[in-house]
Amino acid sequence: MAARLHRGTDGHPLFLVETLRTLLETGVLTLDEQGVWGEPGERGSTLEPTRQGGERLPMPPNLQKAILWRVRRLNEQQRRLIAAATVAERGFRPELLSRMTGLALDPALDGLEALVTRQFLRPAAGGSGFDFRHDVIREVIYADLGLERRRALHARAAEALEAMAEGLPEALREAAGE
Repeated sequence: MAARLHRGTDGHPLFLVETLRTLLETGVLTLDEQGVWGEPGERGSTLEPTRQGGERLPMPPNLQKAILWRVRRLNEQQRRLIAAATVAERGFRPELLSRMTGLALDPALDGLEALVTRQFLRPAAGGSGFDFRHDVIREVIYADLGLERRRALHARAAEALEAMAEGLPEALREAAGE
């Protein structure tokens, strides 16, 4: 359980404390009077399975509220960019979000840099594009979008990726398997 908590929270103290609080409140973990932790699921609660075969830690409600409060304080351009980023893969490129949102590249870069400053995003490893600072941030924002908005964003992402691929030289497209 300690390893799952560390993976699920990246060791972030706030995420960890709120996740432990939620696990205790839902009965997935127990803590007796002597300070001994009970086994996961002792009271019949189980963790939600993931597609990768593991178990998903519950999303603490206080953490969800805090993230959404921070998102609502962003300007419209930044909210559009961060919503688009939730459907992009890790290391998403500014060009992709520019096409998805209809923003010119320079305003998109300005918005992405503001999202880095506000600690929603970080430069991707290797300096190519951006990633969410934590997967929990992406998950909360994505879940809050609603089904139709998510579908529209996925469609825009597909169109943007297709348009970007069409702009590649033929040799690069062949190398990519097209």
